[in-house]
Amino acid sequence: MKKSRKSNLRKYADMRLNNEPGEVISNDRLHRHINWLAQDERNFGPATALEMFGQVFPSSSSVPLWLRPGTPKQCFVNATAIALSRDDAVYAEGYALCEDVPVPLHHAWVINRRGAVIETTWELGPSHCYLGIPFKTDFVAQVLLEDGQCGLLDPPLMRRRASSPDQFRQIVEFGFGTKIEPLPASAIGRTLR
Repeated sequence: MKKSRKSNLRKYADMRLNNEPGEVISNDRLHRHINWLAQDERNFGPATALEMFGQVFPSSSSVPLWLRPGTPKQCFVNATAIALSRDDAVYAEGYALCEDVPVPLHHAWVINRRGAVIETTWELGPSHCYLGIPFKTDFVAQVLLEDGQCGLLDPPLMRRRASSPDQFRQIVEFGFGTKIEPLPASAIGRTLR
């Protein structure tokens, strides 16, 4: 990426997320971004689900021997394929930050039994930050078979399959090396319909 374009992207990200100019990549930036997105949701949607059920995942410092790099810009397909073919990996989806792009990106990855990220699409980076939700493998497979879709934090899909926090809780993979305590709606500071 050209230096001037990268600089302009960073200025845009700083302005949109109320970042300090030149602020380093951090989990706080992801939390602010999710909060900003959730303010525009009128009903239970992807950003609200991330506020209630999302967790920060540590970036892994190593790549498993079995991992083959996935197709660039196909993170949802790459992560789905691995999660459905391995017992030791769980599909996760949310937002991530990397050094090359200064704005949070909707992204998918898998997590191992310790809850560490196994990056299926991007090059491994020690300063990558991930905030997302692990999903039950049966649900990932069901959506792929019935809807032909990879990627679960999609508003139309959520309206059809998990339109409330109680319904959504049923498709989240709890206890796979990570402890996720959903926030009550009152902690988010707005009323969900």
